[in-house]
Amino acid sequence: MAIRCFSIMLTLTLSAVASGQDTAAGPRAKAVTPPSIEQFMKIRAPNSPTLSPDGTLFVRDWPEGVNQIFMRAADQPETAPMKQLTDLTDGVNSYSLSHDGKTIVFTAATGGSEQNDLYKLDVATGAITPLMVNPNDVCTFQVWLRDDSGFIYTANDESPADFHVYRYDLATGKSTKLLAKPGNWEAADVTADGNRLLVQQFFSASHADAYVLDAVTGNLVNINVGGAETFNAPAGFLPGEKSVMVISDQEDGVARLFVRELASDNVTKPLVDLDEFDIEGGSMNEDRSLAAITRARLRQVGEPPALRQPNGQVPGSHDPELMILQCDGHALLETGAELSASPLNAGDCVLPPLVARERPLDSLPPVRVRHDDTSPGAFR
Repeated sequence: MAIRCFSIMLTLTLSAVASGQDTAAGPRAKAVTPPSIEQFMKIRAPNSPTLSPDGTLFVRDWPEGVNQIFMRAADQPETAPMKQLTDLTDGVNSYSLSHDGKTIVFTAATGGSEQNDLYKLDVATGAITPLMVNPNDVCTFQVWLRDDSGFIYTANDESPADFHVYRYDLATGKSTKLLAKPGNWEAADVTADGNRLLVQQFFSASHADAYVLDAVTGNLVNINVGGAETFNAPAGFLPGEKSVMVISDQEDGVARLFVRELASDNVTKPLVDLDEFDIEGGSMNEDRSLAAITRARLRQVGEPPALRQPNGQVPGSHDPELMILQCDGHALLETGAELSASPLNAGDCVLPPLVARERPLDSLPPVRVRHDDTSPGAFR
């Protein structure tokens, strides 16, 4: 089963050690000249890696000082140079690959203004087509339609403070407004027929509301787990699209994962073993059978993980962990291996082998994998 590659935290460590002449006290290290500012600024690593269905690797990288999109075909060795797909003066801010791997939609802003515009990139030909370009508007890609015929995006084209939700059709080049309510709106997922969306109205880090949006009627159904002014983030539809995952801090202010049945409004917690720690986000595979969920462990510097404070709010080191969860509720796929990627070409971002263990989801131990939640398709 194909799993879209998650963006990996890349760490590049530089060291220089020189041996000195032996003395009675033992070897002496010579003074090492620290790197220059110019050398330091050239330290970099590819980011936002994505694998297409045929194994082609896409990344953002900045060898010339601004991020561009690069690719390496699946039949190329890891040492092969990557092909540059974009050459924008001010670089690429983000990108998302379609499910079939044939199209990329990316955002870019002229002059670093952060007034993001939307562009389409044809992977086969390299042709770039402007889709939404206006120096006065901010457009943000949200999610692909399941058949890749278009995508959902938000824009503040009518009011600087209000981000409305739109559907863009690639064949016709037409945008359709789906939601025009005031506020900052985002979309997290869409059903296979494109008729229902999971959306969020964001107010602050401690207050957000989650809804199911009917794309035909514009009707909104609140799916919050928490009460007034709690944080609720829709994470995705589950198989069958009759239930949804919602991340909410309604219990003790700790972000936890909940499953809500849409017909009955019944709410359950599939991972009660993780209640102690904040759920930071994650991502789902194409058929929604697997979810990768990142939780945050905060502990005092030097404190062993076993001595975790109970309130979950101890200032200290940030230790994200990745849970790979089978969404039908029957098994957790576990790995103790650490995800890694080459700091030079990001060629190793492949999930290690996973072992399925049939266990109740309310008695799952943590699975420790380093993970950075910046890949396209990630939720929260």
